[in-house]
Order: sequence, then C-alpha cells, then structure tokens
Amino acid sequence: MKQKLLLLIALVMSSMGAWATPAYVNGDSGPMWEYDSSTKTLTISGTGDLTLPGSSYYSAPWYYSSTDIENVVVGDGITSIGDDALSYLSKATSFTIGSGVTSIGRCAFYWNNATSFTLPEGLLTIGLLAFSGCSYLENINIPSTVTSIDEGAFGNSPCAINVAEGNTKYCSECGVLFDKEKTILYHYPSYTTTTSYTIPTTVTTIISGAFDNCKLTSITIPANVTKIGNSAFYNSALETVVIEGANNTLEIEDWAFRVCVHLTTVTCYRETPPNTPVQNGIVDIENGMYEPDVCSAFGGCNALTYIYVPSASVSAYQSATGWSLLSPIIYGIDDVAVHEGATGEYWSTYYNSNFDMQAPAGTTVYAATLSGTTLTLVEISDRIVKAGEGVILKCASSENITLTTTETVASGDYTNNALKGVDVATAQTSGTTYYVLGYKDSHLAFYKYKSDLTLGAHKAYIPVTSDASREYIDINIDGLSTGISVVEDVKGKMDGVFYDLSGRRVLYPTKGLYIMNGKKVIIK
Repeated sequence: MKQKLLLLIALVMSSMGAWATPAYVNGDSGPMWEYDSSTKTLTISGTGDLTLPGSSYYSAPWYYSSTDIENVVVGDGITSIGDDALSYLSKATSFTIGSGVTSIGRCAFYWNNATSFTLPEGLLTIGLLAFSGCSYLENINIPSTVTSIDEGAFGNSPCAINVAEGNTKYCSECGVLFDKEKTILYHYPSYTTTTSYTIPTTVTTIISGAFDNCKLTSITIPANVTKIGNSAFYNSALETVVIEGANNTLEIEDWAFRVCVHLTTVTCYRETPPNTPVQNGIVDIENGMYEPDVCSAFGGCNALTYIYVPSASVSAYQSATGWSLLSPIIYGIDDVAVHEGATGEYWSTYYNSNFDMQAPAGTTVYAATLSGTTLTLVEISDRIVKAGEGVILKCASSENITLTTTETVASGDYTNNALKGVDVATAQTSGTTYYVLGYKDSHLAFYKYKSDLTLGAHKAYIPVTSDASREYIDINIDGLSTGISVVEDVKGKMDGVFYDLSGRRVLYPTKGLYIMNGKKVIIK
C-alpha cells in the first residue's frame, strides 16, 4: 500500500511538471531550473552561463513543457543566455531577465508571445536573430551598456526599439534602431501604421531584415546608401520604391525585396546599375516543373510593372546582371522631352508624386489655375517641382530638361493648381476628358486627348469632368494669351483654322471674334 501511495505521488508530481529539487541545466553544475505548472513559470536560478546541453532547443531539459510555459524568470546570478536557450516558448508572454546577464546569444528568445522586454543595465551583446519571430513584441528597451547588436537581432519582430540616451554605440528615433552616427539602419518597427518613410540621408547601410514584413507602402532610400542587405524588405507591403543618388554605387543583396507582392514601381536614380545577383532557375524533372532565372532582389514581386532609371542608363540596366531579366519593364525617367512653341521657346509638363525635383537653371516652372476656359500660369520661382503637383516647364533649348531630386523645401505657390499627373502610364478614366500640352497651328494650349490613348508617365494634364466640348484650353501668362497679341480684320481671309473663344473649332465662321493661327481675329 505504501509503495502504491509513493508511486501515486510521483505520478502526480510528474503530471504537474513541478520539481522539488531543481535540476542542473549544464550537466551536474551551473544554472538550475524548475517549472511550476500551477503558475506556468520556468525559473532559471543559480550562477553561470545558461547554455543548453545539446545543439538546439530540442535538448532543453524543459522541452516537453515548452508549449505550456507562460512566464520565464532568469535569476540575477545568470551571466549569459546562450544560443537557442529560451527559444520556441510559443506561449510565453512574460520574461524577467536578471541583472547579471551580459550577453544574449543567437536565437536566444526566438518565437514567443511577449509584448515587451526590458533588458538589464550591464548587458553588452545581443546575438543574431536573438528576438526574431517575436510577432507580438511591441517595444524593447536597449540599455546604455550594449556595445554589439548582430544583424537580424529583431528580424520579423514588429517592435519599436528604445535606446537609452547614454549608449555610445546605438540610438533610436521613433522606434527605428541606428548606430550612434545614424549610418547603419538596423531595424524598422513594422507594427506602426505609417505607410511611407524616408530613410535619413546619413544612412549608408540597411542591415539584413531591417524592414522585413513591414506595413510601409512606399520607401525613399537616400543617395548615401551603398548597401541594402539580404531580405531587408522581405515580404513587406511596399508598392513604390525610390532610390536616390545619381553617382553613388549600390549593392542590393539576395532577396532584398523578395515576395513584395504589392510592389509595382521602382524608381532608381543611380546612373550605374546597382549590383544584384541572379537566382538560378529551379528544375524539378520528377514533377515536370521549371522556375526561370529571376533577379534575386525582386524575386516573387509579381506585380512589378515599372522600373524607372536615368534615361541615359536604360541600356546599361537592360544588359546588367540581374537587371537584364527585368529589361522589358525598364524605362527612362529624368529627362523631360520638350515641344517647340513660339520662336525660341520650348515647353513640356512634369509630374512626380514621390519627391521634390529641382529644375535646372534656364528653365521656368509654372503651376496653373483654371478659370472657365483659360489657364493662367503662376511662376514657381525656386524651380522646385513639389511632389504630387503637376507643372509646365519652359526653356530656350530643344535639349531635354534633366531634373534632379532635392532636399530643399519647396516654397512655390501651388494653390488651386489645376495640373494633375500620373507616375506610371495609365489608361484614362471613363467620364473624364483629359487635355494635354500641345502646339498646333502656331498655338500653344492644352488640347483634348484622344480617349483611347494612355496618359504618359510623369506627365501633367488637365482633367475635366464637365463641359468637355471645347477642343483646347487656352493658356494665359500674366493675363495675356500666349501667342495672341493682335486683333485684325481678316475679311475674305478664310483659309485658316478657326476656334471660338471657348476653344471649339468653327468650320464655317460668320461675323464675330475668333482665334486663328494663335491670334484673335474679327470677321466683319
């Protein structure tokens, strides 16, 4: 009877998962552990380094309780948390880390349900993927003593990083983790609902996994960036990517934008194609499957439709390693073709929703307001084309106008600007009539666009949803119609093309005021 009672007690203790005498983690000495199933708490006590006796989390003494553990307490005597030591505790929501811990190893806290971590002052190093896969992690505090954070330490974790002000190696801004000089970007908090982000101009390196799974839909990468790490934007919500910096070289590593399934447009201002590898095709003979070679950086980006690069570099991109696989969707961007107007004048339009662009000296930039059937131009004196605003450009040369990105804040007046535009070639919307810049019969104006034509990328236009009977919209500069300066009697001179003052063509003009060959005329 006594033996049966002792056996029953042992079975109950085993089913509870509680140990009256803690067992050593590392053989017969060092840290000890115990699990209390009533509180679902794993406690690591004693002194020394917490390392597993085997090479993975499978060798953890508490492995068979790992899916039940909700709380973890690491005592003050523990000096380090080794590789995989507290990984795959999928239900753990609370971690208390003792004051003696100075290092955290590779994948040490991989995959748990904690929402926050407070790391102890005195911690020095955080290893590769240490907090990766913590999909509920909202914030983590980095103490002032940390001197080393490995790549991907917070990969696939949405947390905001808060670095203590006294730290001499790292800093944070709005949850983004940088080195102290802000030349390296380590982690972006993907939990944020912000949809666009411009990386600081000081950054030169984007670490592997820095933006993976982020919710951003647009990103601007500045001129100083020379390296985008492996899987940096993996599986993110990006739709548009802008890479600035004409003369700077750039390396884009494997899978940098892989599986960004919403990505449609990449604009890269690098004159030399960034280095990016090819992912070799996969042949599965047994199943009769073949996956072709792809540009590794953009593999799985099935919605990618437009890659805009400097016009002079299009052919270089189309023949470069990696980029050549995307050659059918590579287009020129920064050179704006001009139309000849009156003698010594050349005109064009421009639009870019992503960032401000500086027009060169010798170019006049105009916004425009529409009143009735007349467009009045408003000069933009700083020549900065504000992002999201359409403009008219005028110059004295037939050479293409080359615009450049600028950090200078636009100061021009775009109030009631009637000029709209698109970043990519776009079909016209039913129910809207579009007018585009043209020079016909010696008359510069916005002419009605044929409904079956596509709106040009980075071009401005005027959309009209009512009273679209007129053939063109006239242009006024300082209240004077361009190219229309005289009124004359042309009785008997009926060989011109006539328009009424609303821009409608008149085949058989009678007495009255018309526009012919860009001039106001009276038929008596």
